Amino acid sequence: MDQRHKILVVDDEPINIMLLERVLEKEYLVFTAHSGLKAIEVARLENPDLILLDVMMPHMDGFETCARLKSISETRNIPVIFITAKLDSDSQTHGLEIGAVDYIAKPINVQLTVTRIHNHMALKLHMDMLEYINNELDIKNRQLEALSRQDGLTGLANRRYFDEAIETELRRSAREGKPLSLFLCDIDLFKQYNDHYGHLAGDDCLRSIAAIMQRIFRRSGDTIARYGGEEFAIILPNTPYSMAVQLAETLRAQVQSEAMPQSISPEAPHLTISIGAVTLENSLGVSPKWFAETADKALFESKHAGRNLVTARHISISGSATGNDVVG
Repeated sequence: MDQRHKILVVDDEPINIMLLERVLEKEYLVFTAHSGLKAIEVARLENPDLILLDVMMPHMDGFETCARLKSISETRNIPVIFITAKLDSDSQTHGLEIGAVDYIAKPINVQLTVTRIHNHMALKLHMDMLEYINNELDIKNRQLEALSRQDGLTGLANRRYFDEAIETELRRSAREGKPLSLFLCDIDLFKQYNDHYGHLAGDDCLRSIAAIMQRIFRRSGDTIARYGGEEFAIILPNTPYSMAVQLAETLRAQVQSEAMPQSISPEAPHLTISIGAVTLENSLGVSPKWFAETADKALFESKHAGRNLVTARHISISGSATGNDVVG
């Protein structure tokens, strides 16, 4: 494959094209066009590194051709040098205003033309490299931004992402008048489990619980986050109370059925979780802090009542609790 840089020569005079081809073909891959329309076609197809464009051409002159090249996304960044005998200041100003980078006078001075082409080609390569570096930096910045919102251990959203998501979902719930549910989940006796089995086993436990949650909560709008330590938070947009209770109980039962062994509690031979669930029917005026605290109080009730339970609260439009169910 020819690795030489590409130059497109556009001129309606064959003799001019032949001259420039002979001068440039040893160093560059040269393409030619005899009209403005053909120049645009070749430029879109070959994506040259530089275009040498005659000004005085029939049907579509160089100015119009340049203007069209600059209006097309695939060709707008290709540098254009006008080659012309028309070198009055108004013409040069107009050409530069529509996007040309330089002028070369006719009759062509070969040495001067080659020098200018070398200079502009070097500048183009530097600009291309700068664009590449900027694109790479943009990709890396987006990756870092994503990582800054991800929990490194479980791969779930982290607390920062949760704080942003809960605020967004509360506003959306208020705007659309749809119910919003929130679970706070805590692995029962996790500190004792960590102390007894070690931190590596504790990390495996957290990852296992996260994987169970990801299997159950699969809607695109659901948010599963590691809330802190052994606590997880789950935001469920457009999820009414009855469905929230059912999903919370499904999660509790699924963790229990995984039968992850533990010998630190006489109450159960396997790891269990406790859940506090809150459903808002209208979130207008509700703060993220109040919403999370309400779910945390429900979680505390589950823990206080013996663990491995779901405590669910249903918050009415007026803000008063209409239900306080404990299941498990």
